[in-house]
Amino acid sequence: MAHMRPHSRPGLVLLPGLDGTGELFSGFRNALSPGIRTTVVSYPPDPGSGYAELEAIARSLPVLYLRAAEDRLVPRSAAAVLTMAPQIRLIDIEGPHFLLQARPSATAAHVEAFLREVHGRIA
Repeated sequence: MAHMRPHSRPGLVLLPGLDGTGELFSGFRNALSPGIRTTVVSYPPDPGSGYAELEAIARSLPVLYLRAAEDRLVPRSAAAVLTMAPQIRLIDIEGPHFLLQARPSATAAHVEAFLREVHGRIA
């Protein structure tokens, strides 16, 4: 999910899922341009980062959803939740559920293009 404030460098909020550490994001984070700030949110331990708070963020900011074309864990119907976000971009990418780990360069390129589109720059 892209998270931006006016006049700041663009940033991403990354949700690590069950591993909770964010270590699986290292290849993807390394593939991003240096000007992109990333924040890993570990929940439920992080207070204030439950689903209600994430939904509030999704309703107020542009959202990029990268969907793995070969995902066997998240059904394609899960994209229905995207109706909560008024500014949503859905991109299908060939790859498995662990898309950021399996295709870090491809996903980073889509994220950077999205950030350029909504923020006008990435550094």
